[in-house]
Amino acid sequence: MRALGILLLTAAVSGCAVDQAVYVPYETKLFPARSEASPVLLCDRPSEPYEEMGAIMAYGRWFDGYERVNELLKERAREIGADAVINVRYRPEKVFGLSFIVSLGYSVASAQGVAIRWVQRPVRPEGAAEFFPATPRR
Repeated sequence: MRALGILLLTAAVSGCAVDQAVYVPYETKLFPARSEASPVLLCDRPSEPYEEMGAIMAYGRWFDGYERVNELLKERAREIGADAVINVRYRPEKVFGLSFIVSLGYSVASAQGVAIRWVQRPVRPEGAAEFFPATPRR
């Protein structure tokens, strides 16, 4: 009975690893947060000059899909004052598993990229798209 309780507690605690985004700065510079209305681009490599701020990793529930992971990336990017997240890479990750005891476990959708700020804010032509989506690569 005690082993079952420990197993259930471990499963419940391991659920904390999803629906979060982690930022690892390259430098100690701090930037003001951006408003929720500010667009954050997810793209491969922009042609405008930029400076790299740090790495962002996001983890979401597998059944919510990569759309939720993209939202987590953009939310965290706004919090740290980033204009875009570049070189976004997607992959599933196994978060919890006790395959040596019982076949338990689940996967999460994860993404990682590099947060950037424009050196000089680019001017978009009238009517141009504000969001250039990165396509999930598997």
